[in-house]
Amino acid sequence: MPQKGDNIPYSSPDGRKGERMRVRLQRMRDAQGYTQHAFATALGVSRSHYSQIESGDKNPSLKLAISIKKLLGYADDDLFDDTTFSLPVNAPK
Repeated sequence: MPQKGDNIPYSSPDGRKGERMRVRLQRMRDAQGYTQHAFATALGVSRSHYSQIESGDKNPSLKLAISIKKLLGYADDDLFDDTTFSLPVNAPK
């Protein structure tokens, strides 16, 4: 399980920024037991659209970013902060 301070690179080998955020999204979604399809459905977007966000090919709108945070049980900004990482204690499924 990922912990605060995990050594996740800020950029991927291909130079894309925000690698830690993408890794966090995938790990947290997996930890909650969601497939990409189920998570996307719960967000009201297509699996393809969510997959592009999780892979870093697209950025979520502010509204969608807030929905992602809520669905994962995050009240703080640390989901999108590349300096910290913690899993929520009682995140809803």
